[in-house]
Order: sequence, then C-alpha cells, then structure tokens
Amino acid sequence: MSQDLLLGSAVSAAIEVAINRAIELDPLGGVRRRQLEGRTLRIEPSDLAFSLCLVFEAERIRVEQDPESSRHADAVVRGALAAIVRDLGRETETEVVIDGDIDFAHAAKQLFTELEPDFDEALASFIGDRGANIVGGAVREGIKLTRGAIEALVRSRGGDDDGAP
Repeated sequence: MSQDLLLGSAVSAAIEVAINRAIELDPLGGVRRRQLEGRTLRIEPSDLAFSLCLVFEAERIRVEQDPESSRHADAVVRGALAAIVRDLGRETETEVVIDGDIDFAHAAKQLFTELEPDFDEALASFIGDRGANIVGGAVREGIKLTRGAIEALVRSRGGDDDGAP
C-alpha cells in the first residue's frame, strides 16, 4: 500500500470520528444529518493524491477514501485543499468548483458550518456542571484559536484575494 493511501486512510478515519462526535454533541446535528441521508459528497482536493467521500447515513456520516474517484456522488467539490477549506465557509465559492447537486453541497456545508457541539453537557456527567462549564469554555476558546490558526495558514498557503477571514 502506498504512503498516500495510508495517509488517506488515516485522514479519513480521523475526519469521520471528529465529524460524527461533533454531530452527536450538537442538539440539532442528528436532525440535520438525517435530512441528507442517502446522499454522497465527494471532495477532490487537487493537491492531494486521493479524494474523500462523505456518505450520509441515518445514524452517522461515513468518510471513505476514494483514490480513483470511482464512487457515485450526488455532488463533487473540486479545488485546492486551502481553497476548499476557505471558500466553503463563505457564501460564494471562488476557487472551488461544485458539480452535481449544488443545493445538496450547500446543505452539507450548512450542516458543518452550523454545528454547535454542547461540550458542557458531554462533560457534566464526568466532572459535574461547574467543571464542565470551565472545561467547555476552554474547549470553545481552543476551537476559536484553532480556527484562527487554520485561517492564517490557509491565507499564507493559498492567498486570500479579498482579505476576508
């Protein structure tokens, strides 16, 4: 197995766990995911040796490595990874091409951009309400810092013509 395929398998597994856990912790996440049930979104970063397919099921999203883009997809998102990360978080896509069902692609984007995991609720049974509130606040702050760091990295790697975050 090539190094790219191993990397793709590790990346897809990590993304799957993170996506599904975030959806579980969002009070509306399961409802939004079920609205997309039976659909598949393929992401084809031009700067990676593999594609990823997000398969929306009733109880989870499967993330599959698709090195040859062979799986049927309802929508396909293509572009440099930096552009996909940057542009899919905006209202208009500039350097990203979406083929297929554009409404589905936007609904999937909306699912991910509107996620609001309730970390406090998940932690409360382990460390109590007060501790969960403190740790949850720290996690939320860490997420904001991580998003800022990712945006800065994307801007430095892919440029940002309009200066928007």
